[in-house]
Amino acid sequence: MHLTVAALFPLLSAAVPGEEYILSPASRIIEPVSIWQTSGKVTGAVPGQSYRAADVYSLSGPNASITLDFGRETAGIPHLHFRRSACKGDVCQTESAAFVGPESDWSTYFTVPDGTLYIPMQPGNFSMPRKWGRGGFRYLTLFLGSKSDASTSVEFQFGHVYFTPQPNIKDDSKLGEYTGYFWSDDDLLNRIWHAGVYTLQLCQIRADSLVNHNYTVTGGGWAEDAVVRGVDAMDVVMGEGAKRDRNPWPADMSVSLRSALVSQNYENLRALKNLLIAVMVLQDPVSGYFPYAGSPFGDFFAEYGDLAGFEAWSSDTYNLWTIINFIDYVLITDDFLFAHQRWPQIVRALEATYQYIDPATGLFNGTKPSDWGRDGVGGTNAALNALYHHALTRAAHFSTLLSNSTNTTAAPRRWLATAARVKAAFNTHLWDATASLYRDNTTTTTSLHPQDGNAFAILFDLVAPTPNRTTATIAAALSSRLTTFGAPAPELPGAVSPFVSSHELLAQFKAAETHGDAAPALRLLRTQWGYMLHAFSNATLVEGYSSVDGSLAYGFYGDAPRFISHAHAFATGPVYALMAEVVGVRAVRGVDVDEDEDGEWVVWPKVVGSGVNEVKGGFRTVRGWWGVEWWVVEEEEEGEEAEAERGGVVWEARIETPEGLVGTVYVPMFGGDAQDEKVFLDGVEVGDREVMGAFVRIGNVTGGCHQLRVES
Repeated sequence: MHLTVAALFPLLSAAVPGEEYILSPASRIIEPVSIWQTSGKVTGAVPGQSYRAADVYSLSGPNASITLDFGRETAGIPHLHFRRSACKGDVCQTESAAFVGPESDWSTYFTVPDGTLYIPMQPGNFSMPRKWGRGGFRYLTLFLGSKSDASTSVEFQFGHVYFTPQPNIKDDSKLGEYTGYFWSDDDLLNRIWHAGVYTLQLCQIRADSLVNHNYTVTGGGWAEDAVVRGVDAMDVVMGEGAKRDRNPWPADMSVSLRSALVSQNYENLRALKNLLIAVMVLQDPVSGYFPYAGSPFGDFFAEYGDLAGFEAWSSDTYNLWTIINFIDYVLITDDFLFAHQRWPQIVRALEATYQYIDPATGLFNGTKPSDWGRDGVGGTNAALNALYHHALTRAAHFSTLLSNSTNTTAAPRRWLATAARVKAAFNTHLWDATASLYRDNTTTTTSLHPQDGNAFAILFDLVAPTPNRTTATIAAALSSRLTTFGAPAPELPGAVSPFVSSHELLAQFKAAETHGDAAPALRLLRTQWGYMLHAFSNATLVEGYSSVDGSLAYGFYGDAPRFISHAHAFATGPVYALMAEVVGVRAVRGVDVDEDEDGEWVVWPKVVGSGVNEVKGGFRTVRGWWGVEWWVVEEEEEGEEAEAERGGVVWEARIETPEGLVGTVYVPMFGGDAQDEKVFLDGVEVGDREVMGAFVRIGNVTGGCHQLRVES
């Protein structure tokens, strides 16, 4: 039985499911929502007053100010009209209401205040110079300084902010037309998904508008006019953050690439390709290592590493992340021309690691400790070795897809042999049976069991199963540490890291492939990302915060809460997780479809324990459209005949995948015994069934549209 797209997704003809949650603007002309606060002598505005474009405001005398609230984080270039004035005034912008005042929050460095911008308030229209178009803010304050004369006054109208993210979208009306959608009957999950997508949008920026870190040298001020090397200045690039860290970072791409795949896949992920280019252009010609940060921040590290505290090529882990993300990007986009052009760089970066293998243990002994902000990265670190194993195996498998002119056979054999030794050593030297977790390092005993190393161990196939060591037991041990604020990262004491938790979220879902219970993963998602939305921002996802009291604090920066980004791409893990694990559709062999699967795609929804009874989602890739909708019905048993016919729980799904591509469907078991369930594919009961953990596996499903039904 085949269905048309209209029949499969009838809502698409009228509206995209969940479009009421879309946070992207309908136009690049953004106006404030209301007056947040005033101080001093102000006319025409009172706190709480709705913004109206025709309103005229006046500031008079020292410390007079007005703060405009845009309702959610935005970004871009302010435009104003001054009616009567002949003075200079101040402008500052903040992401959080906590920092509204006479200075902006911080975007340049965690030791460097941005201060304020002084602008001429002369009669006529004024547009902020592009270099000072703030990359992320919700509150904008105009004020007269404390030294202003009592007779000083300014009368003005606030025009608008010109929204600058995603410069590659030329039709402004299409800013909210995503390449994927998600909707469920859980309002919080919908809000989290869309906050993640909007965060990604804010972080896609023009390649000549990155943070100018030369202000770190001068000790104050800010501008967004640094240019990415290797990329056209007018092109788009994915940055880590909207306001600060507007820079390509290798590790962050591990989250943003997958999130963009299912939501913001414009021009075949052009912004992510340019991120890779910005990193790879800075490969060390001496060591072969890729940089800690891409251009232009990586250029700054190369010149001022001593001042900043980081050398340009100071990270073992980020070198490996670049290798991993390069392979993921090529497989997702089918951009094998790029692969052939850049593969020699990947080989060199990977082979540069051999000298750091400890002959006594077989583990990678890290000497370049810069990382995502955590403590204690050097030595035979668990996260580092999990990444190393993953990079080696991924590169070996990927090399088989390249032509003989690009690939060599000797290197992949060595990579696989090294990976096997790393995995064996990982389980021998780092496993702590008492804690049911891996230790952080061979130099520690039972004192530290990291979130990153254990999540990576699950995700990257480091777990050598024993009766007491499985992905499920490790995931359960991680889950037991969840607090009301989220999952703590003990490797950065006192912190919650949405970057690492994005990986733990996928690890929890991976464990559910065995035991079938999605509750731990959804508990993490709802707890941590729900808290982030309610505590810090109603529309974007924050970089990090305190695991002790949930406050805006992040140990890596010391006492600098103003520096913490409120829109950070590496916090968007739920965007991909909800699509791949709750909706259940995965579309890229070698990335989220295992190499040993029969086909090119997998539908594997985690239904039991999700707390969700209905979900719809889909996204487009270079290969076509992928969509799933499913729902759970608890049917009342009406007599013996009804019980015999359909039992209690009924689950139904409709799926659509590109024609010509074969895949696999994993159907959830509700009763705990596959033999007690009836599974139907397109109305025909599936006879011979293969049980995989808590799921029934149906292989060799043809591309196109299908219906599934489970009766338990």
